[in-house]
Amino acid sequence: TSASVGRAKPDPLPLLTACRVIDVTPAQILHLGDSEREDGGMCQATGARFLRCEGAIPLDELAGILRADRA
Repeated sequence: TSASVGRAKPDPLPLLTACRVIDVTPAQILHLGDSEREDGGMCQATGARFLRCEGAIPLDELAGILRADRA
């Protein structure tokens, strides 16, 4: 979490730390979040993908992204 690394989004450190812990690159991440500025900014700074979710996860859009990743 942002709190555990002492930096708040959109600082990229929380995402980079999570990637290091789970041994993936930011390009392999699809981050779901509600803030274009905070979540989207963090993803843009690291090269991760971002899907904006306000309340409910847009399942059709998520399924499309996951299908494209498998192709």
